[in-house]
Amino acid sequence: MGRAGLSDHSSLLLNWVEAEAEDEGGPRPFRFLNRVSDAESRVDEAEMEYDLDPSPAHREHLHQDLLSAPTQTAGPISPDIIPSLITQEDNQELNRHPSLPKVREAVFSIDADSVAGSDGFSSHFFQQCWEIVQDDVFRAVLDFFDGGHLPRGFSATSIVLLPKRDNACRWTEFRSISLCTVFNKIITKLLNSRLSSILPLIISPQQSGFIQGRLIGDNILLALEMLHTLDTQGP
Repeated sequence: MGRAGLSDHSSLLLNWVEAEAEDEGGPRPFRFLNRVSDAESRVDEAEMEYDLDPSPAHREHLHQDLLSAPTQTAGPISPDIIPSLITQEDNQELNRHPSLPKVREAVFSIDADSVAGSDGFSSHFFQQCWEIVQDDVFRAVLDFFDGGHLPRGFSATSIVLLPKRDNACRWTEFRSISLCTVFNKIITKLLNSRLSSILPLIISPQQSGFIQGRLIGDNILLALEMLHTLDTQGP
């Protein structure tokens, strides 16, 4: 923004109901913006901006100065300021090999009626043929925890559209679901069982979404209560 009348901002027309008198506790439009402009430093900045040369050459020079300004980067973060929340015992527990009974427990905890993934093998097949496939499944799980390369097909997901009604023909009449492989579900359940024990240690108490036993609505109610308090008390 240069001199008065040379602003490149578009005009804005605002219309609001006339506020009640302040002594009656009514709202004060633009109260926040007025407090910002009342600061002495803002007055100095506005005066400096209005005194700038509005010529295109000066604007180009100012633009080049901004682009050529040296970039200030923060120094390395000291590891001392990062709290150590995970103990060595916790880390060993996360990385240890799962036992065959644990893998079996994960397999049989999957809904047998769930649809198969892209490989065509459903959880019902693994449960019914467990005595046959258990050794191969167990070796694949151990290879994953050893840091082995996970084949792309193991993590493949199929996006399928299910009709909500008969003779569906519009996008709004379908519901989308994602179908992953049983091996993907096995790994996910094993990791979930291990992470669930340490998540309360590394996640802030203020984080309420996607945490078992916490409701995101609690934070919404708290934020509304804070806004209500600020609005009634004022500065």
